[in-house]
Amino acid sequence: MKKEVIRFFNTNKRKFYLGLILVFGSFLRLYHLEYTLPVDPDAAMALLIAKKIVEENYVLLVGPLTSLSNFNILPPTYYYIISVLYFFFRNYLAIAYCFAIIGIISIYLIYKVGLILIGPKGALTAALVFSASHYMVRHARAVWEPHLVPFFILLAIYFLLLYEKQGKFLLFIISVSAFFVSLMYISSFLLIPGYFMLSFYVLSKKFQNKLLVLSALAVIFSVFFLMIYLPTIIYEINNNYPTWNNLKNYFRGNTIYFKPDFSLIISQIYKNSVLSFDLLKLFPNLLSVVFLFIYLVMHFLLTKRAILPPKIKYMLLLFLPGFFMTGFYQGQPAIHRLNALSLIIIILYAGIGGINRLNLKKYRLFSAISVFLLLGIYGQFLFFTIGEMKNIPWEKISYKDRSVFQTAEYILAKAGQSSFSISTSTPGEPKNYHTTRYIYALEKISGKNLSKMNKKGNWLSSRVQKNKDYIFLICQNYNAANVSTECLKYFLNMEKLPLFLSEKQIGRNIIYQIPGI
Repeated sequence: MKKEVIRFFNTNKRKFYLGLILVFGSFLRLYHLEYTLPVDPDAAMALLIAKKIVEENYVLLVGPLTSLSNFNILPPTYYYIISVLYFFFRNYLAIAYCFAIIGIISIYLIYKVGLILIGPKGALTAALVFSASHYMVRHARAVWEPHLVPFFILLAIYFLLLYEKQGKFLLFIISVSAFFVSLMYISSFLLIPGYFMLSFYVLSKKFQNKLLVLSALAVIFSVFFLMIYLPTIIYEINNNYPTWNNLKNYFRGNTIYFKPDFSLIISQIYKNSVLSFDLLKLFPNLLSVVFLFIYLVMHFLLTKRAILPPKIKYMLLLFLPGFFMTGFYQGQPAIHRLNALSLIIIILYAGIGGINRLNLKKYRLFSAISVFLLLGIYGQFLFFTIGEMKNIPWEKISYKDRSVFQTAEYILAKAGQSSFSISTSTPGEPKNYHTTRYIYALEKISGKNLSKMNKKGNWLSSRVQKNKDYIFLICQNYNAANVSTECLKYFLNMEKLPLFLSEKQIGRNIIYQIPGI
């Protein structure tokens, strides 16, 4: 019996380790999710739009807002995905669980991709790093469009690799479909050149005529682009092409987001590289970098041959053009704009282990040193990642989130049967960005439709509705000493409104009731 157990473990140990990683990753993504789910502005907006699409037959033509607010870069794919989930569940928590489950499935997908590209050990390492990454865990525990991108990118890569192996063209079409769905967020745009080149390389191995392959690929990509972007194209045509006009200014350097200066591009690439490695904690200190350097040099000197797993070049083909393109957005760097690249960085990082091809009999000592260095590199990642877990809000939902619904209840009680509108201000966002959270709470409690959309239909209107009986100004996260000057007086002067009637503090919110005009 004992021998049978040992034999079973030896033949299934890879599945056993993968099972442990999936259980560990599932725990991190699901534990206390129902108590720690924030009601942030983007999630609230997605739910408001999904409710309109499902219950009011609302037609949306453009995607979510981005930092480039005058550009319609994104298609409405994400909002329609949320609408499908809302149609079936009608519940924010259920939708959040769907995001968490997608995060868990992504662990398995990165393992399957790694199995093809960097071998069994590298695949398990990639799955472990992805499952334990503090950044990826946080992604799976919140509802936001960047958080779905890794899943669809992994699907696209996996089915492209399956097509290379099996030759079934349907697999390639599924891959392209998944990739174009991932364009729901701007980070996937970084991979367009790399994915096109990788697709061309894979197809060229199946068909000898390179020009025919290139032409067919251009047609396929164009068709999928038109399918995904058709609603946005319709909006652009009906509104005199605002994005095209703004793009001309962008590439001329007439915006704050891009200047055609090579030194600025390189500087931005450097900032993004520091940001991605810092937040992923792949090399948390100088010692891990030293270990990696010794490891690579030792293998290069002893083997005197290519030290990377052969198919790792696929990831480099995706990564290098994408990382260069990060220099073409010169606004404030943010990790969520890099999440399409983050999973590729993780696969490359896990591929380090695939370098270990030293002959054990010939290099016994160096093989032992190699294993020690690998344990040092990956061990430090896990040690520092576990330390970062304390930043995940495992405790029950914060007072900040409860105060959203308490504020909504107060406003409804104070307004009674009178008409009202609301406006929000925070020290960093003085113009209505956080209003979505309170409108979501107000609609959920009252069952009424209270959202007035902007012209594009993809966000609440930033204009204050002054023709109501009351306007409720929510000053959020201001210090008590300066809230009256920085929030209240600024708002009254900007909107030319009379003095407030009453005020109420709820948590970090101070709510002012102001008569309309």
